[in-house]
Amino acid sequence: MANVEFSGFDEVEAALKGVRDGMDELNDELMNDGADYAKQEIERAIYQYGEYRTGSLLRSIKKSKGKDKDGSRYVMVKPTGKNDSGASNGQVAFSRNYGRSNDPGSRFWTIAEERAVKKFEEILNQKVNLFFKQKGLY
Repeated sequence: MANVEFSGFDEVEAALKGVRDGMDELNDELMNDGADYAKQEIERAIYQYGEYRTGSLLRSIKKSKGKDKDGSRYVMVKPTGKNDSGASNGQVAFSRNYGRSNDPGSRFWTIAEERAVKKFEEILNQKVNLFFKQKGLY
């Protein structure tokens, strides 16, 4: 009767356990870095597309703390509070980005998000590769 043996599973299990140990810290770091890039790009776009009138929209852009929802962590970058005339800064940003019937909108927020994603993808690849190298898996 033929006999088949497999070995090496203990080493694979130990390597995967080592990766899992540092994943939460890596995720939190990447999440915060991504939010920082998004905030910087949104602030830059506010100036670039002429959305800086009184400065209240620029000052209102905030990054939230990390939150959990249904087992997933996330950070939000959004306008908070109200401007000098009492309008929600979120509504102001929405109408400035997408426009109204008499104003086409500048798409400043959409463009800023696209820029932030491009910049973040480069950093993401570098940090994930470094993480795997440190764990001996790359």
